[in-house]
Amino acid sequence: MKILIIGFAKIAYMPYINMYSRMVCDRNIVHVICWNRDHEKDVELENCTIHRFQADQLDEVAKWTKIGNFLAFKKYVARKLKDIKPDKIVILSTLPAVILSPILIRRYKERYIFDYRDYTYERFRIFKAVVNCLKENSYATFISSDAFREVFNNQSKLYTTHNILIDSLQYRDVRSRNPRQRTVIRIAFWGFIRHEEINRKLIELLAGDSRFELHYYGREQKSADGLKKLCLDRKVTNVFFHGPYAPAERYEFAADTDIIHNIYQNDLQMQKAMGNKYYDGVVMRLPQICMRGSYMGQLAEKKGVGLQVELNEYFADTVWNYYQTLDWNHFEKCTDAETERICKEYDDVQSIIGSFSSR
Repeated sequence: MKILIIGFAKIAYMPYINMYSRMVCDRNIVHVICWNRDHEKDVELENCTIHRFQADQLDEVAKWTKIGNFLAFKKYVARKLKDIKPDKIVILSTLPAVILSPILIRRYKERYIFDYRDYTYERFRIFKAVVNCLKENSYATFISSDAFREVFNNQSKLYTTHNILIDSLQYRDVRSRNPRQRTVIRIAFWGFIRHEEINRKLIELLAGDSRFELHYYGREQKSADGLKKLCLDRKVTNVFFHGPYAPAERYEFAADTDIIHNIYQNDLQMQKAMGNKYYDGVVMRLPQICMRGSYMGQLAEKKGVGLQVELNEYFADTVWNYYQTLDWNHFEKCTDAETERICKEYDDVQSIIGSFSSR
């Protein structure tokens, strides 16, 4: 059987693609379409034929400027579908699924998996209707956050998946084997650096506070440039930018991290989303701070693996006191219990993918 996985970014920026590629490659011919949006080298996938759509595209630009490239991507995929002639499709993320919805619904009814990860345009009735139609006609639809369930009219064919990297389980003690007590708490963010406004506020609250260091690892575009300029103009000495990193390097700087910065602007999308760093924190037994009122913050606090915060004048003292008074034995029991829950749901999804790829 021939299976096509369609992504909307570089493979390096889609770590969850490994969950699918590992499962479907066992007995099938697998093709992957991805979008290389820059000229940096991408990673490879074993036992997969990779098709790379090449078009330069910045993330932090007005949405209307992306329309031309989105349409070009659609044409590229349609052409590849004729060449590859897949039996089944896995479509990763919401927007490419909507763009390709006529093809998926008419030609691949119940022969595609819809991986729903973005909550952006669902306030538009037509967009929401298309998303529901995609789910109804799918073999299965996976959501990366239980908060996304409200988008769908019914819960049939709907399953929760998680952005956990199974390889990371071998690094569970990467931080806990080192002393937890610090004279300076090291807060770290990793991933694509965006949400400039909220990060400016965070930097301003921690700038010059000798109790903290703030570290940023990851891709840098407009937002990162603005944050670096802020630090330069204000002569901030306890905020550091390390640039892009290879996936395996995450475990190296996690070993020297005390708290994960998992704070995002409380817009409609981020209120409901689950970030990759939530799983990094749980697996590697790292406390995380999340924005108060977000689904991720509520879950982190409920499960005992993190703290909801507000970026106000009490922020620094709140985080300091939280870290200094943590019961580490209890905290690690909480992260272990949450890891067990996540892995159970991950295994359930693996079983569905296994059935999909073997029929």
